[in-house]
Formats: sequence, structure tokens, C-alpha cells
Amino acid sequence: MMAEQPEIAPRLLGCIRMDTAARGDDVPGYILQTSSSIGALMNLTTEATAAVEFMLSADAPMAKLLEVMPVSRDEWAIECHAAGCLANICMEELGRAKLVQMKGVKTIVETLEASEDDNQSTSCCVALLNACFDKSPPGSQAEGTEVREQLLDCSGVGALVNCLASENVDLKAAAAGALLNCSATAGCAEAIRDATVDNEATKTSASGFELLLRLLSAEQPLLRARAAGALFNCAAFGPDTRLAMLEAGVLTGVAAALKAPNDNYGAPKGTSKELTYRIQANLVGVVLNAALNPTCKTALLAADVMTPLVEVLGSPDPTVQSQASTAIAYLSDKAEPRPGSPNSTLTSIEDPAAMTKAKLRFHQKPVGSGAAAAAALGSSSGSSSSTDPHNLMSSSVPYPAEDPDDTPGARTKALIGLMPKAKVSATHDSKTKLARSVQERPEVYGRRLTVCYEPSEMEEPYQEIPTPLPSPRDY
Repeated sequence: MMAEQPEIAPRLLGCIRMDTAARGDDVPGYILQTSSSIGALMNLTTEATAAVEFMLSADAPMAKLLEVMPVSRDEWAIECHAAGCLANICMEELGRAKLVQMKGVKTIVETLEASEDDNQSTSCCVALLNACFDKSPPGSQAEGTEVREQLLDCSGVGALVNCLASENVDLKAAAAGALLNCSATAGCAEAIRDATVDNEATKTSASGFELLLRLLSAEQPLLRARAAGALFNCAAFGPDTRLAMLEAGVLTGVAAALKAPNDNYGAPKGTSKELTYRIQANLVGVVLNAALNPTCKTALLAADVMTPLVEVLGSPDPTVQSQASTAIAYLSDKAEPRPGSPNSTLTSIEDPAAMTKAKLRFHQKPVGSGAAAAAALGSSSGSSSSTDPHNLMSSSVPYPAEDPDDTPGARTKALIGLMPKAKVSATHDSKTKLARSVQERPEVYGRRLTVCYEPSEMEEPYQEIPTPLPSPRDY
């Protein structure tokens, strides 16, 4: 359509009436005209790249949409179509940049908070989902950061969490996707942690983590994937957030989801491969990030999360394999670097006794007598396995009874032992041992009219008035 009639988008934009004094009885078609013109633009930007390019060719088109939303609070169709059009524009990086420049996030959040219609709320959530998308690698400065800062400033995270309590599946899916993308920054993750939703009917309240946890058992695979992704991102930031997830039962819930007998490692049976892998990768990602906290790691191991992690290593999806193998490594690592590691801050010069205790936690205790240990080190023959310092684990060398704190100084290799208690993973002393995150791709928003508008009826139905005069039909 745009290729044959390129003037259609400018004309539709010109049909949007901005003069609030002309609303209502003065111009009867104001609401219908504005709603239909914005709706047509919304659907055009869903299908035609040329329409999106026109909306981004200058600041005026987006500015007009942002201006009409605050003055149309009572008209859900106008609000819904305007937010949906903004969502389609924000599919492009330039659209997200313009939204930041015009401070449009606040307008969308205010529209969401004032909404009493599920379609209007869903379009606002999709707009925020697309606006918060960030395709750059973690830790880099990108366009998504400023959008999330504006979202925090206007309390938009709390409005999105409120939508998770809705009964509308499309609304919950859009809100979960927006929370997934915005939670890739620490501030938004903490806002999800602190958010609560009150249920006036039951006089109860639920936290943001609890609402996301409930979606892990939803019938719709998309809800599971996005909820798991939001929890995945939240677990990437700090001990407070991870411990809050532990207290809310998120970690045990994730472990239970991975081990659910009726599911495919968290994904409902019959789910497409693409969604199945997304659900599995995001659930394993929660474990991966939470394992960076010692308390959370202990709780995860107690929940037997290692069993499903080992099993999903056989997944054909490389992302699931990578997440699972890294999560296993993090769960196997100790909370501290090995003594002598470049990442360790402990040295024998500063605290010899503490250094010795650290070594003892990483190595097995030799057995035998103290005299045999001294003889083992002093012997020059080395013919017997019991006198070989590399084979002291099977020798009769005793472990000293005194507390290492009472006797400063590092112990000898004969008393410490050379064999570690267990194989240390490749990530134990790695400087790149970091949390990971995930993003949800932007999506388009469009609507179709299900009920056609009909002409309004006359005030009074027509009635034929009787007359005493003869009718011409009588002749």
C-alpha cells in the first residue's frame, strides 16, 4: 500500500486532531477520526518498512503521538493505538533513541497506570518491551540504559509488576517481556525485588519475585520463557537480590521446575523447540547467576539441582549446553579463590595462619605419624611409596593436631598434602567468572476491528401521521 500510495502515512498523521477544545459535541467525529487514523498508522508500521521510515524521518510524528496520549485518557482506543504505534517505531534503534530524547517513557508509563482496558495496557507493555531492548553486550554503554533510567524515575517497573497479577494472558506476557529487558540493569532488578502487588479481594500481597515464580508453571510456554528470563537477569545483580530470591522461594522453585516430571526440563510437553530451548536456557541461567552467592549455592545443591543440569548437557542447543556447563562449574567452585591464585587477596606474608587454613580447605589430610612425615621429607632414598612426597595421601603421615591459628607459618607439603580434595573447575580462578543476562527481541503490535461502527439512529422513529384528506392511492 505504501509503495503505491506513499502519501497515505502523512495524510493519516494529519487526521490526528490535537485541539482539545474541538472534542465532543463540537466535532462529533473527533474521537472516531483520531482513533482510526492512529490505528491505521499502527497497522501500517506493523507491515510496511516505509511507514516506519516516515515516522522516523522527523521528530514531529512521534511528538504528535506523545502529545495526543495525555489529552485522551478517557478514550482507550486512542491510547491503545498510539502506544501500539510507538511500539512498532521502537523496533528500530533510531526509534528508541528518539523516545529517550523526547522523554516519552514517562508518557507511556502514565498511560499504563491510568489504563482500565487490557488492550491499552498490553500495547503500553509492548512499547516498553521494545524500548528497553538492548542488543549490545553486557557492561557496555547502550541505548537501553537511558530508557531504563527513565523507567525507574517514573516508577514504571512497579506498573509492569502490577500487570503480572492480571488474568489476561497477552498482558502478562507483554509485561513479563518488558520486565525481562529492563531487568538487565541493577536498578530495575532491585525495583522488581522491592515491588509488591496487593490483592484487595483476598487481602494478601505478592512480591515481584513471587509473581514471576508463579508464571514458571503457566500453561503458556511464552509466559514461562519470559518469567524465567526476568529472574535470570535479576539474579545477576548483587548478594541482596540473590538472597531475596532465595527467601522468596525462587531458587527452590527453579530447581523444582527443572525436575518437574511432566515437563521437559521446565518446558511443557508439546512446546516448539525454539521456546523449549529458551525456557531451559533461562532456568539454567537463574542457577548460574545465583551460584555466585555461597548461601544460594548451598541451597541449590540441597535442592539437587545438579541432576537436571547434568542431564541437559545433552541438549542439541548450544546456549543450553553453555549455560548448563557453566552453572555446574560455578556450583562446584569454592566461594574463595585457591591460595596462590592471582585473584586471591590472601598471602602468607600478611597472615600465615589464615593462608594455612585456606590450604587445608583445598587439600586432603595426610594420615600417619608425625615422625613418619619428618622422615619422609628427610629421606634421600625415595624408594618407598610411603616416603614419596607425591604419594603422601596413601602414606602413614599424620595430620598435626594443633590448630593452625596457634602456630603461625605455612606447613610443609608433607603435612598439607599435594592432592586436592576434588578437581577444581576451569572457572574457579577465572577473571571472567561473571554473571550473564538475556534479552527479549522486540515485537510488533497490531489490532483489527472486531465490531464495525454503525450509523447512529434517529432520535425518534418515523411515524406516518393520519390525515382526513383522501389519498391519491385511493383513486
